[in-house]
Amino acid sequence: MPQQWEYCSVGAGGRGWVYRCPLGGPPQRIKRDKAIKGDNDWQAAFRLMDRLGAEGWEMVTVAGETGTFFFFKRPASAPPP
Repeated sequence: MPQQWEYCSVGAGGRGWVYRCPLGGPPQRIKRDKAIKGDNDWQAAFRLMDRLGAEGWEMVTVAGETGTFFFFKRPASAPPP
């Protein structure tokens, strides 16, 4: 059986940075960390992407006019028998 994948996206939405994991799911707003002085949307997005990498997600492409959409993949869990 060929490898199955699940996908995730991180990018700038109309109301700030959002992510969809899995892709096609509802957008989740990326929140800044109030405990970090001067935290901004980019830093919050990169912390999320760092966490995705630790969870096995691999960045596969960056898209958009300004390069603000990042797409990730990881092997899908095997469906139950």
